[in-house]
Amino acid sequence: MLESRDHAHIKFQLMNENTKMEIHYDKIVIGYKYNDDYLIIDVADFPNTDQTGMG
Repeated sequence: MLESRDHAHIKFQLMNENTKMEIHYDKIVIGYKYNDDYLIIDVADFPNTDQTGMG
């Protein structure tokens, strides 16, 4: 994607909402909010699933 004004590339950054610091993909986890807390899901919790992302 480009900005219409000067055709510069647009960057998307992953940012920690609390610290405002950029984070890397290897620090991202899947979580679901449950009773004002988060339940973190780990692929190791599902040993019988296809973990390649290919279906």
